[in-house]
This record gives sequence, structure tokens and C-alpha cells, in this order.
Amino acid sequence: SPWAARALAVAGSTWFLAALVTLLTWFPRGHAIQPNLDASAITGLHLSAVMGLDAGREVIFTYGPLGFLAFRNAIFDSTALWSALYIVAVRYTLCASLLWVARRNFPVLIAVPLAVAGALVVYDEELTAIAFLWSAAALGPGAPLRSERLAVYGSALLAGLAILVKPSVGVNVLAITGITVLALPGPRGRHLLGFVGTYALTVLALLLAATQSPLAFPDYIVNSLQMASGYQTAFVIGEPSAGVLLLAGLMVSGALAWTVYASGSSPTSRPPSS
Repeated sequence: SPWAARALAVAGSTWFLAALVTLLTWFPRGHAIQPNLDASAITGLHLSAVMGLDAGREVIFTYGPLGFLAFRNAIFDSTALWSALYIVAVRYTLCASLLWVARRNFPVLIAVPLAVAGALVVYDEELTAIAFLWSAAALGPGAPLRSERLAVYGSALLAGLAILVKPSVGVNVLAITGITVLALPGPRGRHLLGFVGTYALTVLALLLAATQSPLAFPDYIVNSLQMASGYQTAFVIGEPSAGVLLLAGLMVSGALAWTVYASGSSPTSRPPSS
């Protein structure tokens, strides 16, 4: 019957299967309020959000004005609700992205287990993983036109959100997505303008929604990154040797160079615009 056919189509859709993958790979989050540094810092993130303190001037930390979203702690009703919605949305987006990329190359019976395995591995830094998946989908062979739009506009939204949750993650997401936009085939100037414009509007809108002063944004970036650098130096167990850092830098540079070269030299299968 038409109803049964429609139900089967919904059950086999990426959006529905992504919800199942999200449930299968869900793990509890949140930290109880305890007399230690980590729990106190998380409480401070929720408290500063409720009080509307300007990040970078009145509050300086390794997380941003939206950092409380990453911690689903029932300290205040309003922040706990937004945090829960954010964590569910980010986790679902990760699972949907994993499944979408997998289904482009494998049948659904293989793509779903691959998405489950990938989601189980990525238990932290989901925003960076999402940015990588969107970039890989846009630069891969036979990429559809919607992948290009997602890489330009969707990635700009993602990067704007990430920079206000945690600056160190935001810089990583911005680097991944920015290089992808430059490597996309087609009108590079239009892509770059769309990406930068969407990123700036996203940051501005989120700052205003969080009752933050846009004028404090430069102080927030500089002070938060300085604090993150000092935090990592103070708590590092063992400094990597110069050789390891050089090898890692060469590997990353080589991978990025290959991506740019491959995307520029390989033909694109995108249909011409009508």
C-alpha cells in the first residue's frame, strides 16, 4: 500500500537511521557538583552565562561564552535546557554526517555499522569531526552540489558556533573549513565571500543572543587562547620532541597540499547550473 511504502522509505532514510545510530551510541554526560577544579569550572561557565558576563573581559577561561553548552549540568534551568538541546543536536549531526558519507560509498547494511563504529570512536570534539566529514564529502570524487553548499555555508555556521563554545576547537574547525573552501572547484572568490560573510553573521548573532558585547570578541580570542596555551604547558605530562613535532607538521602539510592539488586537478562531476 502507499502508506507501507512511505513508512519503508522513512525507515530507510538517512535522517531516521541517524536517530537510531545516535541512540545506539549515546553515552551519559554531565558532572556532579563536587569540590574540585573541574566541577567548579563547569559551574562557573553556567553561572557566567546566566549573569551575562562578557567573555574575554569579565571572564577569561579556555571555554567561551557558550562553553556551558558542552556540559549538561542541572545548575540552572535555562542553561541546562540549552545544553541538553545542544548536545543532542551535535551528536545527531555527527551520526547523520557519518551515515551520509558512508552511504555514498557503501550499501546501507554496511554503512550503518560503519557509522556506529565511527560515532563510538568520536566521543569528544564532535564539531571537529563534523567539519572534517563535511570537508571530505565536498572534496571527494563525484561530490554533489549540496556538498559544496554545505562546505561553504554550513561549515561557516559550524565554525562560528565552535569558536564561541571553545576557542581551541573553533580555530581547528575554522582551519579545516577555510582550507576546504579555498580548495573547492568553481568560483573561489564567491565561495570565500559566502563563507566569511556567513561566519561573521553567525558569530555576531550568537554573541548578541548570549548577551555578549561584540566589542569584547577580540579580547576573548586573545585572552582565551593565551590561557589555553598556558594551561596546556602547565599540565602537560611530557613535551613531545622536536622531531615528532616536525614529522607531524610535515604530515599535516603534505595532506593539505595533496587535498588542494587533487581538488584542483581532478574533473568535477557536478551538473551545470540551469
